[in-house]
Order: sequence, then structure tokens, then C-alpha cells
Amino acid sequence: MQKYIDFFIRDPEVRIGFYILVSKNKPDEILDIKSELERIPANNISKLLEAQAATSQTAVVKFKDFATRMISKTTAPIAPFAEIVDDRGRKAISVSGTAVFKTDKLAGELDKTETRGLLWVINKIKSGIIVVDCPNGDGKVSLEIIRASSKITPQIEGDKIKIKVDIKEEGNLGEQSCKTNLATPPMFELLNKEQDAAIKNEVMSALKKAKELNTDIFGFGESIHQKYPNQWKNMESRWDELFPDLEVEVNVQSNLNLTGRINRPAVPE
Repeated sequence: MQKYIDFFIRDPEVRIGFYILVSKNKPDEILDIKSELERIPANNISKLLEAQAATSQTAVVKFKDFATRMISKTTAPIAPFAEIVDDRGRKAISVSGTAVFKTDKLAGELDKTETRGLLWVINKIKSGIIVVDCPNGDGKVSLEIIRASSKITPQIEGDKIKIKVDIKEEGNLGEQSCKTNLATPPMFELLNKEQDAAIKNEVMSALKKAKELNTDIFGFGESIHQKYPNQWKNMESRWDELFPDLEVEVNVQSNLNLTGRINRPAVPE
């Protein structure tokens, strides 16, 4: 893609704050899909992207961010996928999953779970729902993400490189299908542990896929460069060899705050 993107980066008359997507169909077919609410197809796709951002299961990427990643020698570019799907007998556009590039060529893709795992690490979580098991095992609990933050800390000790990822999340109890009263401190403590594990599993799934593709989608190399510029000089050219074996420690601290308008479940005891 480099030879096509160079013009858009270089020309001062081009705005670089637009969204970029990878189409699984021919681009003209995507742009020919008519929306019932938007007259301009591009506006329809933008609205779809913004709606998907609320689930944090699609990476919403602007051109300037894609270009910055592509210029980087180690950080892999990413972009959301768009494709044509059947919606009750009519053609519609779906935005889902994430395309992963190696330099400027498509290398693979992340599914929804892997995408949110990536977003946890790069501090791009907006909101969404985490579904966990009810503590007594008789149903499911939906936990609403209210806010989240993350921090990447590289550590070098001798020849050993380690990346520490600290994630903090605050949420509310959104829905439960079990009959247990979850609005108690012991139950909240159990749900926090379930939520911690769910978030960590999403991050580890993204890390596993990134290592399989040998693509540093998290920007770990750049974080090492910033903290250890001298050591990085000897690592940069070997990053493709180092990244698949990189040790990553993920620490998650989540905290449930509210239960909505009711405390007890909306079922008889």
C-alpha cells in the first residue's frame, strides 16, 4: 500500500483525519450499497464505525494513525474490515474484525475477541459488555464497561526483555439471568475476579494471534525505544526475531460500582 499512501501523507491539501477500512469486497461494490438513512455511502460507513466503537470489538482507525504505524519500523498497521452481508434479503455493510498488516502488506486478521484484547492494551476501549458466569453457575451476568485505561511498561534486565501491561477498568452490573442477589460485597468481589480473568483472556488471545503473525500490533517495540534508546539500537533490526518470544505480563484490576435502578434480580426469590 505504500506507493498509494505516500501521496495522501505528502500532499498538504489532503486532510488526514478520515477513517480507513479494508474491504473484503471490491471497494466500488461497498460504496454502491444504499442506506435507508444516509444518502452518501461514506457517511453511512462512518456512522457504522462510530456505532461499533461503542462495543470496542472493532478497531476504529483514522488515516493519520494508520500512516504513523506504517512509517514505524516495528509497529504493525491495523484497520477495520468492511464487507457486504445479507440483512433480511437486502444487501448491507458490516464492519467487524481487524486487518493486520506487516509493513504495508496484509498479513492476517483479528476476530472480535482478539480485537478487543488489542484495544485493552493500546488504551482504546470506549465501552462495551463483558459476559461472565454467575458466581453460583446458574446463568450469565453482563457487566458494562464504563471506563478503562492501560499502561505499557518495558523492562530490560541483562539480555531479558519483558513487557508489563497494567489495565484498570470500572464497570456496572448491566444484566443478570441468574436468581442470586449479586448486589453484595462478596458477590461483587467474585464478579471482579471473573471480570479480571475475562479481560486477561481477551488480551492473551490478541497476543497469541500477534505472535503467530509476527506483527507487533501493540507498539511494544516503540515503548522499548522510548525507555531504552541505547539498547534499542541493537534490537530494532532483530525485532522480528525477538517479538515472538517476548515475555508479556498482564495485570488487570477491575472494579464494579453500580447495579442500576434495582439491587435484587427481577425474579421472585
